[in-house]
Amino acid sequence: MNLINETLFSDCLKKLTDNLVTLSDKPEDTHESTLRALWLAASGNYVASQKVFDLELPDLSESQNISLNDMINKRLNGIPLAHITGIQEFMGIDIHVNEHALIPRKETELLGYAALNKINDIVNKNGTAFAFDICTGCGNLALAIASHQPNVSFYAMDLSNEAVSLAKDNKNFLGLDERVKFLVGDLLEPVKNMQMEEKVDVIICNPPYITSGKLKDLPQEIIKFEPEMAFNGGALGIKIINKLCQEAIEFLKPDGWLMFELGLGQGEAILERQKKKRLYKTFESIKDDNGYTRVIMLQK
Repeated sequence: MNLINETLFSDCLKKLTDNLVTLSDKPEDTHESTLRALWLAASGNYVASQKVFDLELPDLSESQNISLNDMINKRLNGIPLAHITGIQEFMGIDIHVNEHALIPRKETELLGYAALNKINDIVNKNGTAFAFDICTGCGNLALAIASHQPNVSFYAMDLSNEAVSLAKDNKNFLGLDERVKFLVGDLLEPVKNMQMEEKVDVIICNPPYITSGKLKDLPQEIIKFEPEMAFNGGALGIKIINKLCQEAIEFLKPDGWLMFELGLGQGEAILERQKKKRLYKTFESIKDDNGYTRVIMLQK
């Protein structure tokens, strides 16, 4: 960069550092990665914040400088970085995002890679695998797993028409053709009359799991700009999880797996409830780097 742009970068970084509160559930969006992503976007190159340090920043023209400042102001007004750039990386692939679906989080990669490992094992044994992705949102889980494993096919479902429309756009963007089919409906409702009983190897879900009473405490960047239905898990935060555990069993093959993400502190209660119901024979869990159970895996 020339001296003028170096000074501009320094001034913009100080503005973001002094005024922007970053969120723990979006660790990739640091002050510098935010500025680099917006800088590249102002130059016409829209890049996920996870990849910005791999690219050289170009000098900006006067009009691009104006665009950069406009985007910085949007960010300081709470608009998520991924909504400004329109893109987010998840499990190594780029996903288009907008206000109609949850922005994929790094923490959900725990579920994604755990599911990919189970699916890889099934493919190695049987040659192919068939899976459901419930509460698919922008389609990130199903699409990322299908991108990494060419012998799995998915039915992916969401209650939101707008989210499913975005997910279909992502499928086209990634060139996954018909291996991932998106359906609109509540949990497993879209497939209940499709003779899918005991035909599914793996069911995955990143459900809403925040208790209704805590929604008001979420940062404005989340609750104002991302859909509430992607967070609201009911009075105890586990309403959808409990319903899914009950309904999934009829669709899973013998030895099939149900896998889902959950909120902090919910793991023990959910595992205890499912052990008492005796619908599943194997119970596994995955903890995050802080020791919290964030993924539960139940085998039929």
